[in-house]
Amino acid sequence: MKKVTLSLVALFILSTTGFCQEVAKKESKPNATITAGGNYVAVKSERVLFTDSVTSKTFTDADGLVVPVYKTAKGAMYVSKISKKTGNYYRKYLSVK
Repeated sequence: MKKVTLSLVALFILSTTGFCQEVAKKESKPNATITAGGNYVAVKSERVLFTDSVTSKTFTDADGLVVPVYKTAKGAMYVSKISKKTGNYYRKYLSVK
């Protein structure tokens, strides 16, 4: 019974070690470079902050304000709104009846 338990524990340890190495390989992107003076400089990452596009359509609200309609990458339509109280940005998604 001890041999079976010991071999199961050894198998578990070996499998988790291999899994951790695979995860470490996937996540190891350099986030800094070394300059000639030996200092470290952060690598800028290319992040797309706003991928939505403006359509040629407009939305008129109940007060008569006309705003542009945006389209997300997945095809949903919305209008942007900024809160008067807090100044936070909101998306009001449009649904057609």
